[in-house]
Amino acid sequence: MHEKFMLSVMLPPRVCDISTFYFPSWGPDKAILFQEQGGVVGFAFDVYMLSNCEASPREEVCINVMAEVDVPGHAESWGAGYPDLWPSASCREPLDVSKNFTFDLIAGILTDMRKIFPFELFHLGGDEVHTDCWTSTPHVQQWLRDHNMTGKDAYQYFVLRAQQIAISKNWTPVNW
Repeated sequence: MHEKFMLSVMLPPRVCDISTFYFPSWGPDKAILFQEQGGVVGFAFDVYMLSNCEASPREEVCINVMAEVDVPGHAESWGAGYPDLWPSASCREPLDVSKNFTFDLIAGILTDMRKIFPFELFHLGGDEVHTDCWTSTPHVQQWLRDHNMTGKDAYQYFVLRAQQIAISKNWTPVNW
């Protein structure tokens, strides 16, 4: 079974507040409850152990966690806080390839996540992306024409640009 989790990060707040839930009883050094589209899934870990495992080995077993931000698909919930991430109100997935704001937001999220996940690999998803939304939304259609791209070309552009963001955070990107 493949599960997707969205991590609540400090930046940007409107993504976190709307698409995830926090249980304060877990304490500030614990992860937050994650939500997936089909229901709510709990996942907790000790951030201190993950971030200090190599620097201060303890008797505990240390694990590497490869985090995933699945873009440009499977990120519809982000638009609840930032509707500009959607190509249109009726076309909410994949994220809008034509706006720099989309990539600025991804960079902000990856910056925050880098503080939590020291493992060298970072998963950017990239599966199950249907570009019909891009090719049928007027402002994205215009962007595609201006850049002489098809929907398939735009998908490749998105994946490569997201990978460059991950590389800039000293991660080795992984995609499906």
